[in-house]
Amino acid sequence: MLVEATGQRRRQEAVVRIAIADAHPTFREALRRLLSDVPGLRIVAEAGGGSENLAFLARCKPDVLLLDSRLAEREDPAVVQMFR
Repeated sequence: MLVEATGQRRRQEAVVRIAIADAHPTFREALRRLLSDVPGLRIVAEAGGGSENLAFLARCKPDVLLLDSRLAEREDPAVVQMFR
């Protein structure tokens, strides 16, 4: 909860933290632009794939991971499990 200078309370908006993982930079950019205009959503990380990149995304602790299913199939299943 936030308290304004006047002492009145106002409700703090919940923010959903999103990470994007897709091998196509153009698609990631389009998705980022689309979602960045939605109130209550915040893109916290994005990556193109690879175990190191997915591990980085996991460390960002997103609430939601938008993961290209083909990317998930190619990567180490243990890395993808970090998001469950």
